[in-house]
Amino acid sequence: MRRLALAVLLLGLGVRLAGATILVPMSDDDLVATSDVIAVGTVRDIRTVLLEGNRIVTRVTIAVERALKGGDGSPTLVVTEPGGAVGGRRIVIHGAPEYAVDEHVVVFLRLVRDGTLVTNAMALGKYAVDADAVARRDVPVADVRALDGFVAGVAARVAGQRGAATDGRAGAAVSPADLEAVAPAFTFTAGAGGLPARWFEADCGVPVTFSAANADDTHPAESRSALGSALAAWSHVDGASIVLGAVPDTTPTPSITSGTFDGRNVIQFNDPFGEVPDLVNCTGVLARGGFGGASDEAFGLRQTVSDATFGRIIEGDVVVNNATGACVSGEAGLAEVLAHELGHTLGFGHSSEDPNEPDPARRDALMFFLAHDDGRGASLRADDIAGLHFIYPAARLALTPVAAFACETRVGILGASCFGHVLNVGPFNVLKRAQAAAARAATSPTPAKQKKQVRKARRLLVRTIGSIRQTIGGDCGAAMRATAQRLRDEATALLATL
Repeated sequence: MRRLALAVLLLGLGVRLAGATILVPMSDDDLVATSDVIAVGTVRDIRTVLLEGNRIVTRVTIAVERALKGGDGSPTLVVTEPGGAVGGRRIVIHGAPEYAVDEHVVVFLRLVRDGTLVTNAMALGKYAVDADAVARRDVPVADVRALDGFVAGVAARVAGQRGAATDGRAGAAVSPADLEAVAPAFTFTAGAGGLPARWFEADCGVPVTFSAANADDTHPAESRSALGSALAAWSHVDGASIVLGAVPDTTPTPSITSGTFDGRNVIQFNDPFGEVPDLVNCTGVLARGGFGGASDEAFGLRQTVSDATFGRIIEGDVVVNNATGACVSGEAGLAEVLAHELGHTLGFGHSSEDPNEPDPARRDALMFFLAHDDGRGASLRADDIAGLHFIYPAARLALTPVAAFACETRVGILGASCFGHVLNVGPFNVLKRAQAAAARAATSPTPAKQKKQVRKARRLLVRTIGSIRQTIGGDCGAAMRATAQRLRDEATALLATL
């Protein structure tokens, strides 16, 4: 019996990594003081690994040329970043730095709970060094330094500070890998098959829902209200189909931002799992959000919308940093941060990443790369609305119950628990026939013909459920059956009305 390997491909939008995280520049003093290891070196190896728990991390090995703070004297150190590509899967963590083999770098690293070293303040903690001995960082604004003077300044600031005696080879840096792939670069820019992504459910009139895991310690009531405003800002926009909603609270959980893909859409405050580096004097990373999805064409995970090809988003997460509530202007500031990060979970990049952006519409947009924090709160502007009209046009919205049923059937039965598994192709072949019948029902000119095709789709969904039960077990099979059963029940209810 033929079997197919189903792989997860998590998609970015072709913006720089910091382009989906709100960063506030840190001073050199703060960056040095909060780093446990600082070094100059050359990237020698990049390996992405799949760990237990459906977590993907990338291990960057750096040959140390000069240790400026910490380290244990080893000739190399390992930087472990969440995300990467392995075995056909890709997780994009917005705000991470980019590395390439043979790249000369200055790195500011921090020690995290499991003993690994990560780039401090994400993209703020890595400088690339060119052939002219110039160190450069481009986010959130360009920062260019002569290498010798930069290193001397860092060394002077380090004087008297104690670093961590480690080479980063602990925790996830040495955990056994289920899969491993060598890569020339750790990057999330578009290209090499990278696609933008969207929520397919929006076309069906199905809300995209998020659970809150907690509230901001500084402003608990205000943070819940701000979340409601942020969800509402993206919903029911004239000319757009997307609607966001809230579902019952959940428990805090490791998120996409640490490379963990679980299929739940979760918004959490206070960074409960240490996935975002702490703010220092209200500088650094206010929050970060990201999304996970798939683009395997064989499973119907691609769509053409507004003349662009999109993959399907399956999960979106937002993590708000510790003390962010104390660093922005109360509820309005939190609402803007949350709405901005929710925009990233919907597939949007930044309107601009130029701090001197000449276009007032792009500069005014909610999705501008710098927070305005001017009291506007969760407010979409003209550029944001134009983006909604492009990615989520109202013209695609299913307007009748039959069209909505066809749309939901077309979205399919795959859930997060299935990714990474080897799946029997049988249920998908039957489902394709059910999808075709549902599509014919949506275009049939009379209720009688609609009813005939919906009845056929229902029969095929029943067969799909049986095929899943026979061939696909575990959580994946249970999730697929539940979705197919829901579609079957929708067909039954629809038949009663035709």
